[in-house]
Amino acid sequence: MISVIVPVYNGEKYLDECLSNVPISDTEIIVVNDESSDNSEQIARKYTDRVINIKHAGPVVARNVGIENANGEFIVFIDSDDVFTENAFDELTKNIVDNDIVIGLRHDFISPDCTNKSPEIKTSKYAVISGCAMIRKSAFESIGNFDSELLCGDGYDWLLRAEKAGLKIKKIDSVLCMRRIHNSNMGRTMQNREYSDYCKIIRKHFVGK
Repeated sequence: MISVIVPVYNGEKYLDECLSNVPISDTEIIVVNDESSDNSEQIARKYTDRVINIKHAGPVVARNVGIENANGEFIVFIDSDDVFTENAFDELTKNIVDNDIVIGLRHDFISPDCTNKSPEIKTSKYAVISGCAMIRKSAFESIGNFDSELLCGDGYDWLLRAEKAGLKIKKIDSVLCMRRIHNSNMGRTMQNREYSDYCKIIRKHFVGK
């Protein structure tokens, strides 16, 4: 079984589209509601009874809560404003067989409601937590969960730890997730924190090595 973990904080605008895109067969959807004040919980319950309400702590803590409550052998993450491509789960499941982690590509798309006339578009990027990776739950049991002291870059930090631990990682050149660009993307609203966290990761893994 595949556990699809979706952290959400006031994500009612896009959550319906995100969850309706998850395959029903052999999956469990776990929505970790990070103390939303909108209708996110009600929308989530249309698709799953695995809705976990937590005190507001941010997406990293929410993902870790999802991991701890996952029943599946494999784990996939997606943000509540993004969507899987049609072939995502087929590509992931056929490539995970002899690997601990499979990572594909994500493409950005501009949300119709985005008022920024010149948003940054990253057409291709590998990512662990953005809907384009499948990870064996045993990998988290081996090296631990995401670093909750990070707000940004937690997936990159975890992947570096996985590489150091010798886990088997396969990258595939298939687009598995479409990341929505809108007015409130964390990467656009918290750039200073993003720079700070990536500096921490660089010092942790590379400085003095």
